[in-house]
Amino acid sequence: MSDHDTFLASICANPDDDAPRLIYADWLEEQGDSTRAEFIRLQIEHAHLTSDSNRREWIESRLKKLERAFRKQWAEPLKGMADSCEFFRGFVMSVTMPAERFPICAEALFRLSPVRSITFKSPVGFMHRVANCPFLERLSVVKFLSFYNVAVEAISSGDPFSPMATTIGVPDDRIGDIDLHALITSPFATRLTWLYLDGGNISTDGLQLLLRSPIASQLTLLNLHGNRIGDEGVRMIAECETLQNLERLDVSNVGAGMTLGELFLRTLNYLRRSRTESTEPSPVQLLAASKNLPKLQMVNFRGNRLFDADRRALRARFGTGAII
Repeated sequence: MSDHDTFLASICANPDDDAPRLIYADWLEEQGDSTRAEFIRLQIEHAHLTSDSNRREWIESRLKKLERAFRKQWAEPLKGMADSCEFFRGFVMSVTMPAERFPICAEALFRLSPVRSITFKSPVGFMHRVANCPFLERLSVVKFLSFYNVAVEAISSGDPFSPMATTIGVPDDRIGDIDLHALITSPFATRLTWLYLDGGNISTDGLQLLLRSPIASQLTLLNLHGNRIGDEGVRMIAECETLQNLERLDVSNVGAGMTLGELFLRTLNYLRRSRTESTEPSPVQLLAASKNLPKLQMVNFRGNRLFDADRRALRARFGTGAII
């Protein structure tokens, strides 16, 4: 094994440790590759900067210049495996690829880069293969991207020049309950802490499977944006005792809160000068008051029809961490 391969193996085996990366940067500089060494050092420094650091602006400007010039060259080893990638702390740590490709190239992918995050494209029908792949245990972040969601977004944007805007009969390949179940019951999902299910087709049955799964207690971020789990789903989260480590929750556009009928009646009552609201707490208020979510700091409820009391409860619990 060459020196380069030895250094890379150490970095991939210790993806959270900066030391092997900095040692590698020193070696690169000794070999005459000072540009790559500078990029690694600056990205590591940037990852640890405080928000008010006076070096932030210069470092970000320099990193953009280096990445524009050398990104293609540095990402070349992953060509044919990843459709796109993002650098973090000097190396590709986040990639996007079709779910069906992961089991085929996972071994090579993790040998070449310390990847911790993957966005799976078109996951429907392939997540059981992903779940059975031992290399899944390398991931701490899993996201999903479907052709269906991209098409719908393009169509709703009203852009007539978008190639997606003329798509007819787009297949619904959003992740659903069956594929989610395969992922969350995998014996290799042991390091998963961030789970993005936004734009999926998850029902309350699928949500219940997730909340009862072994990975629920591992999650620090859960994104359910756009899954129509409604009030029932919000109530399930509020009453769940397995999300003790959850810090960020996105339940925007999930159909929670007032229905159109309830909104009409509330408006009618207002016109009748009746300011009374139900004394029974809503699911949103239950979540705001839940003691089952001790670490929750940020919650996104945008796109749901909320009572004023819901908003007050969320602001009282989460302050600026309540996105409503």
